[in-house]
Order: sequence, then C-alpha cells, then structure tokens
Amino acid sequence: GRKYMNKKSLTLATVIALSIVALVALKTRGSTSSTDQDVYQRVTQSDNHNHVRVSGRLQAAKSTLITIPEDGVIVDIITPFGGVVETGDPLISLKSNDMKNKYSDTLIEYLTKQNDTREALKEYQSQKKLFQSGPTPENELIQAEKDYFLKEIETIKSQTNLEQFVESFDTSWDEIDQLRLSDVESFKLFMEKQSGILKIKSTTSGTFAAYKYKDAATQDTVSVQSGAFIAKNKIIGSVSDLSQLKAVANISEKDIHHLHIGMSVNLSLSHDRSKQFKGTIEAIDLSEQLDNHGSAPTYPVTIQPENKEFSPEYLGKKVVIELVTAKQTYLLVPISAILVNDYGHAVLVGPDRTVTEVEIGPTFGQSVAILSGLNENDEVIINPSLDDHESFIQETNPSTLISL
Repeated sequence: GRKYMNKKSLTLATVIALSIVALVALKTRGSTSSTDQDVYQRVTQSDNHNHVRVSGRLQAAKSTLITIPEDGVIVDIITPFGGVVETGDPLISLKSNDMKNKYSDTLIEYLTKQNDTREALKEYQSQKKLFQSGPTPENELIQAEKDYFLKEIETIKSQTNLEQFVESFDTSWDEIDQLRLSDVESFKLFMEKQSGILKIKSTTSGTFAAYKYKDAATQDTVSVQSGAFIAKNKIIGSVSDLSQLKAVANISEKDIHHLHIGMSVNLSLSHDRSKQFKGTIEAIDLSEQLDNHGSAPTYPVTIQPENKEFSPEYLGKKVVIELVTAKQTYLLVPISAILVNDYGHAVLVGPDRTVTEVEIGPTFGQSVAILSGLNENDEVIINPSLDDHESFIQETNPSTLISL
C-alpha cells in the first residue's frame, strides 16, 4: 500500500517547469516503459543556501491621502513638498465655485433651521405662560416643547454640515451668527465677500508629499501646482510619517518558507544601487496574493530599514531587496525524477518501481529538494518513462490525499 502524505502546493510555474524538463528528456529516448532502461540514483543529502532577490517599494507605515472635495483650481501651495505639518495645518488653497455654491446652500439651510428653532422656542414659551395661567391644556404644552427640541436637533445637524465650509473658507462664526434669513441684503453681501477660495487642511501630522496624476478625460499628466485644475475626489498628495518608512515586497511561494521574522536583509534603491542600507523582516503576511500576471501566488513581506531618517523623495521609490537564507540541509533528487499530477508529486523508488508520494521544496540547479517522502540513500529512477508520467497524471485523488 502506498503512503500518501500532506503536501505543500507549489507555484504553477514550478509544476510546469518540472513537467517540461521530464517530458523533453523522454523525447530523446522514446516512450518505452521497460524497466531494463531504468537509471537509478541514490538520494543524497546536501547543505544549501538560498539566495533571494526581489523588488519592493518604500512605503510609510502610516499615511493619509489628501483628496479634493470639489472641482477647483489650485491657487497656492501653502505647504511645499516635504513640509512637516500638524493636524489642521493648511496644505493648499483652492478656488472652487462648486464649493462656494454648496457653502451658500448649506448656509441657507442652517439659517432656515435656526429660524424655525427660534419660532418653535417662542411658541413653547408662549404655551408655557398660558399653561401657568390656566387656559392651555398640558398636552399642548408638551407638544410645543417637543416641537422645539426637534427643531433644535435639526439645527445642530445643519450646523455640523456647515462647519466644514466655515473651517475651509476661514469664515467667522461671529459673522454667521449676525445673519438672519429675513435679511436678504446682508446675506448677499456676506456671500459676495467669500472669495470661493478654500484651504485644504491636513487631517494628521507628518510630511506632505504632492503627486502627479493622469487626467481621466485627456490622459494628460497633471502636476499639483498653482493654476492646475483638479477634479473632485482626486488625490493631491499624502501626509506620511517618514520615521516609519518600510519596504514592502511580494515574495514567491518557493522562497517564502525560507524567510522568518527578524531575518536581516540588504536593500538598495533600484535607480541608484550605491544607496544601500540594512533592514530586518518585520512581518510576513501569509494571505496569498497573485503576482502581476495573475497566476503564481506571492506573499507580502514588510521590512523595517535600519535607517529611519528618509527624505520625502524616498517615499514610493522602488528598492531591491536581497538576502541569503541560513544554511539548510536538504535531500536532493534530479528534477527529471519527479512525476507530476493535479494532486501532487511522486518518484519511482527501487527495482520494484514503487510510486512514492513526495513533498518537494526549492530547486537547486538541476536538483529539487525533497521535504518529505524519501530517506537518504533511497534509490530513485531518474528517467521515468512517458507511460510512467501518463499513468501518474491519470490517477484519481485518493480519499486520504489532501488536495492542493
């Protein structure tokens, strides 16, 4: 009886590569299944280092995107690229007629609610006096009080909506408190004084970095600079904590099991390899993602550089991440010995050609590491026939075999 074991799935690319190597080798010697042509090789033990070299990007561990609330034209860059800001500091000023119109509408709504609340308060106070003198029933007083409180709640909600405009346009609440809905001229004069220029402010502390982006309609590259038109909801930059800049890279499945938290790595800027620095693996995310081709799984790894004093232009830069894994001892067999199907991998062992399920690991040249299923000095057939491959491919998944 064959012993089936749990197996770690390999990348699709590795599986295909193993299959191609084996099948190409077969074409050179025919497809016979005769055992008198079998070539045996003992399973050997070898110490190996695995060299990993991947690309990643420098990212801020904490970063807040800054967006534009309405269409507008940038009037001024108040905080320059690389400027350090605190929460509430202005970043840019923006002239937006759309925002000014919304300000006017929201202000009218607030003044209307405020007027309704005043009228409701007057009614409640009137009913209260009548109740105290006798002619007003208690239920009418209760209703008047309820109406007043409901109107007051609506006014508070409206005031909350108005606050963002008051803050963005640097308007005085004292001026607003002087306005009355019945005084149309005063309201018009107030709005005429509003330039339509609002300040986009930072919602956090950190370093401000501005972006360039492509306009969706024209595909033109738009710089965040004075005079540039910026569409609603466009990202104009970010406020990031550069003291916590980290490198993030996606590591392939064949390399991820060599890595561990705390491992030392070397980093360098892709566009300037002379700028090198050390780092340490801080986190390994084992939630599988797909690579840029949408096929092979990768795993995000976060690296903490030892150098924490990064200038703003480092943010988002591509870096090369290199590491050499600790020496590991593997059992090795030639890649050509491996049989592959949808459920796993196997080799043919001994003169009786026993099909033995194996869990395979990283490749080293023309050899592949065997993580489980074989022992040192087992003799495997390194030239299985085309019939052997086809027979293993057609096997159904046994109930005791854990599928990939």
